[in-house]
Amino acid sequence: MSEGDIYYDQLPNKVTVDEANGIIDYLGEDEAINAFKDVTNGMSWATRNTIGQILIKKLNAEGEYDKVIDILSEIAEEGTELGQGIQALSMFQYLTPEGQLRLAEKTRQAQNKKLVNKNKEYRDWE
Repeated sequence: MSEGDIYYDQLPNKVTVDEANGIIDYLGEDEAINAFKDVTNGMSWATRNTIGQILIKKLNAEGEYDKVIDILSEIAEEGTELGQGIQALSMFQYLTPEGQLRLAEKTRQAQNKKLVNKNKEYRDWE
C-alpha cells in the first residue's frame, strides 16, 4: 500500500476560492446560484460552499437579501445532511476489523471514481 492510499492531498483554500470565483465569473451570478443549488452536477462540496459564501457576501453588498436567504437555506439543508452522514460514520465502531477494512476499501474506490469526474463540467472556464 502506498502513502497515497493512506493520505489525501490537502487542497489549499486559495485554490478553492480561485476555482469558485472562476465559476461565478464564467457562469454569471444567476447561473452560479443555480449551479450552487444543483447537488447532482458533480461539483465538490468545498467548491459549492465556497461559491455560496462568495455569493452571500456579494449579494449582501448589493442588497439582494432574498437571494441571500435562499442560499443560506440551501446551506442549512446541506449542512444537516452532511452532519447526518458524519454521525453515521460513528457506526464504524460496531464493525468487525474485517468489515471495517472492506468498508474502507469500498469507500476508497467510490471516492477515487468521484475524483475522476469531480467538477468536470465547470472546468471549461480554465
